[in-house]
Amino acid sequence: PPERLPPSAALLAPLLATALVASLLLLAPRSKSAPAPAMASAAAAEARVRDYVAAFGSCDEDKTFAMLTEDFVLEDPSGKYEGLEKAKVPMRGLFENGDKLKFEAVNIYYDPEKHVSLFEFALDLDGKKLRGIDVITWTADLKIKALSAFVY
Repeated sequence: PPERLPPSAALLAPLLATALVASLLLLAPRSKSAPAPAMASAAAAEARVRDYVAAFGSCDEDKTFAMLTEDFVLEDPSGKYEGLEKAKVPMRGLFENGDKLKFEAVNIYYDPEKHVSLFEFALDLDGKKLRGIDVITWTADLKIKALSAFVY
């Protein structure tokens, strides 16, 4: 007969399964269209994340918005914004506090098959320290098609 799990492992198993499913859902392609062609490299995607973090962290609207597609989708704790013009509104709200904003990438991960980067960030906004994860979906030419921000 199969061995039974100890009670502590039995309690942990559903949590691990939930975490695994959530991770897979985050990395799943957002559309059923044909997969995009392979991008240059993980190093290029990481450099592009760092470019985004630098532009956003310095509240440079021109550089930040130039990295986004016209059909860009932003999901953050304040809501979901579809289209670049709608997404600019909450981003500009953060940029207005530019002298009080510090934003840095802590760890960057990239999945070349799905054209998705995940990065842990540290955000200091007017003395309030936040951490979170941004999930970026890239186009083949390394423009940001979607960004989901999770703050913890």
